[in-house]
Amino acid sequence: MGRLPGFDYKTPFFYMVTLKGAQSVNGDTGRHVLQSTAPQAIFERDWHDWIVKKGGQLAAFTRYIRENPRRAWLRHQNARYFGCVRKLSFAGREWFAYGNTALLDLPVIEPFRCSRKWADGGDEWREAVAKAARIGPGGAGVGTFMSPCEKACGNAIFKAGGALVVLSPEGFGDRWHPTRNKEALCAKGRMLFLSLWPAENGKPDNATLYRRCHEMGDIVVAATRENSSSASSCRQNISSARR
Repeated sequence: MGRLPGFDYKTPFFYMVTLKGAQSVNGDTGRHVLQSTAPQAIFERDWHDWIVKKGGQLAAFTRYIRENPRRAWLRHQNARYFGCVRKLSFAGREWFAYGNTALLDLPVIEPFRCSRKWADGGDEWREAVAKAARIGPGGAGVGTFMSPCEKACGNAIFKAGGALVVLSPEGFGDRWHPTRNKEALCAKGRMLFLSLWPAENGKPDNATLYRRCHEMGDIVVAATRENSSSASSCRQNISSARR
């Protein structure tokens, strides 16, 4: 198969031959060749453009396109919960934030770190989920919520009426927004996404993602322990003063 004239093969999926002035040659044989003097950009960089190659993809893409207007309206109607904040102080660090930043002012902020080795239904698993279920509307759980147990804790927090502060090992680009299943919760002000790193062109490797998740988890756990110790000391001082 020959190469199309005017097609920029160095950057596939971002450039395509322009149709302006395209001519039909050898029309009597039914063969058509696109001719153009220069390529014309028709895809913007950083957009998710795909070719349908597998069964089921077309239905998924069709659903995505049909839901786009509703999702855009949802973000427009709740714009204060769909914005990126460049600098936000939390746990002694500066974070990139997306979502309801007021969640950090809730009286109860509980960190969640669950090992992928924990068995579903095991003692550690059940203890973590039970702790998550006790977080009500006045509190939020904080964590990456990536491991199976952490995801179960996140679901338990939502069912109990709580909120989630999700630690992301990747930054938020200008077009970044929550996934479809999280947008409704974000619109209700029940989600906040935090990251220590700015948006990057490519996805970091797994080792980098793993290291970043642990770094953020360590920071949040240390900060919440310090706050708990301060609150405990304050309660003890108040109790002593009353005596």
